[in-house]
Amino acid sequence: MSTGEAQGAGAAQPLGAFRTRLVAGLKKVITGTNLWILRRSGGRLGNTFLGNPVLLLYTTGARSGLLRETPLFYLQCEETIVLVGSNGGNPRNPAWVNNVSADPRVRVKVRGREISMRAHMAEGAEYARYWCVATQAFSTWADFQGRSERRFPLVVLEPAEAEEKSGARRPAVDPAA
Repeated sequence: MSTGEAQGAGAAQPLGAFRTRLVAGLKKVITGTNLWILRRSGGRLGNTFLGNPVLLLYTTGARSGLLRETPLFYLQCEETIVLVGSNGGNPRNPAWVNNVSADPRVRVKVRGREISMRAHMAEGAEYARYWCVATQAFSTWADFQGRSERRFPLVVLEPAEAEEKSGARRPAVDPAA
């Protein structure tokens, strides 16, 4: 057997494909476990992972219309929250980016506190500034980006009350941008 293949019950498969499936499986288990801990503790436990803060993002499914709950690493700059659509470096945007694109009204639960927010896609100087801060906070995002052919979307969340007070409306997030 060559070094590029893994043994299995059936035919040999490339090691890269095996690793991809293994990482995807581990990601599901870890995410599911963290989500269970966050739910059970009301956000008091499981709100950090690998030294990074974790929030719960609530979106409306773009196709299903159902409520979706996703645990995510985040950056916080005063009342603004920034999310990185890395999807672990996979070639497609994560489903939550598509959901936010369809409906930018979201809720987050941060350390047990639920907040209504509105999302927009970071562009230009805003993107550059937040990307720099994001990769300094969690260098794995830079590693993922280096192995991916797509530009990771940065979704900026601002409190919904701030939008209502100013009367300003941002366009919905475009995941293709």
